[in-house]
Amino acid sequence: HIEKPSSMSMDDCARTAPRVCVALDAATVAGLVGLVGLVVLARRRHVFFSSGGDHPRRRIASEEEDDDLMTPLLLLDGPLKKKKKRREKEDPHQGRDDPLALQLVAEARAAVAREPAMRRFLAPALRCEANLEAAVAETLARRLAGRGVDASTIARAVYETFTDSSASEYGWPLSECLRADARAVVERDPAADSVLDVVLHFKGFAALEAHRVARRKWLGTEDDTTATTAQENKRPRERQFALWLQSRVSEVCGVDVHPAAEISRGVMFDHATGVVVGETAKIDEGCTILHACTLGATGKDKGDRHPKVGKYVLLGANVSILGNITIGDGAKIGAGSVVLRPVPSGATAWCVAWHDARYRDTRAWHARCVQ
Repeated sequence: HIEKPSSMSMDDCARTAPRVCVALDAATVAGLVGLVGLVVLARRRHVFFSSGGDHPRRRIASEEEDDDLMTPLLLLDGPLKKKKKRREKEDPHQGRDDPLALQLVAEARAAVAREPAMRRFLAPALRCEANLEAAVAETLARRLAGRGVDASTIARAVYETFTDSSASEYGWPLSECLRADARAVVERDPAADSVLDVVLHFKGFAALEAHRVARRKWLGTEDDTTATTAQENKRPRERQFALWLQSRVSEVCGVDVHPAAEISRGVMFDHATGVVVGETAKIDEGCTILHACTLGATGKDKGDRHPKVGKYVLLGANVSILGNITIGDGAKIGAGSVVLRPVPSGATAWCVAWHDARYRDTRAWHARCVQ
């Protein structure tokens, strides 16, 4: 309706049309705004109302239209996007020719086809665009987020660590360590049917990759001679974040690895519950460590006080290796053993402890190590 000012006649109103005040009812304005909002929401969220009821249901039109079901934690913009081409040249795994990443995407799509209800959970693997680092970063972030640190911060830290060309362990780039760890689980664990299972569900793999990030943050790059620029060489140590990550992994996965411990590529924590690795411990490539293993100290020494495990060593369940001793390459330690002396390369050792009920007061124990 049109209201004319009280001081004007109808003729004056007709002559001064631009000054006419148009007043719309408030309810009409609210209704129009609400209608526009519903249309926009329906187009963005694919919400359709069933003919038989008032409850909305989501219709998945296609895989590409539903990619926003879970908001991505990694927005590859800013410094990461600018360095993308340089990183692809330095690291062959960063391109789209990475067979492990392509296998992960293919397995995720096959899983969605079989189980559409799991699409939201599988979104990180579907969105990774053949980028294994991005998929692992999102998966770890969503598993560990909490206690004052949001998932985006964790995802960014994991992605930057594994895509940093100067980051290495035992001389191997961390991107290579990541892939070797995933392949090790698939090859050695009969329960691992696919790379997708390892990345999304195996907490031993998750704990190991989180440790690699924590170690990178613990050491920083202040003394890194492989840093390509002066800015990288001055990157400070982030020990609070490293300790938080160690503590969080211990809470969520039951694996306690000190950020300073050195672990090479192709290592598998099988089941992983109860694994403890001390500060100065070292684990070389290709080792298999079962649950409840401890690489600890005797409690009598300071400084370098933890075991040094060689290549391709097998540690059975509930093994305790204490002190600054060496386990040779290819050695096997039987389940339940307590090792206090060095084990030579290629040896098979186990300790059997028993208690005679006749000596309950003195608690007589006997142990024998067989090579």
